[in-house]
Amino acid sequence: MAKRFHLFVSAGPDMEVEREIIGRVVAELPVKLGWEIRRTPLPGEPHPADLEAVARSDLFLLVLGHDISAPIGVEWEAAWRSGRHIVPLLRRGPHTPAANIFLRETREEWQRFESAAELEKIVRRALVDLLLERAVDFRLTPEEWEALEQLRESEEGEEESSQPPEPAGAGGGGVILGPDDAVRGGVVVGEGDS
Repeated sequence: MAKRFHLFVSAGPDMEVEREIIGRVVAELPVKLGWEIRRTPLPGEPHPADLEAVARSDLFLLVLGHDISAPIGVEWEAAWRSGRHIVPLLRRGPHTPAANIFLRETREEWQRFESAAELEKIVRRALVDLLLERAVDFRLTPEEWEALEQLRESEEGEEESSQPPEPAGAGGGGVILGPDDAVRGGVVVGEGDS
């Protein structure tokens, strides 16, 4: 069975559009790989912070906007303590005093973005680089490897657009099943099937 990519998106309630962008980037990657996407619970959700999901994540995306809210700090600390691959992303603009303190205390090298296109490019680059670095772990095929390499090369020439997309997709978290995730005896539906 192919390894599933575990992604954790730590972001506050003001970052819903950004979560949707991340979900869309994952869905558009040219790999047949299972994905498990976990995220910071929204205010009012009955779930506490899922620190076990943080500790087993292959990639921890820390997305900070105007302010920081609980449990983002706890999630970051769990990712840092467990040695997760952390990509800290910061939306340009004013930040609250609490957010500024967090930015200083984490001592992370924050990648700044302003537009949806900038965020997409940063997230896609992080995902593609990690997939290529761990191609054997994720059992990527030569065709998937080549498609990811081409995607990385084409990224450098793309123009950025500043229009944020309409929310849709896997921004709320979820599981994307790969071909090896099918239930024994089940049928995998291919592109030509309807």
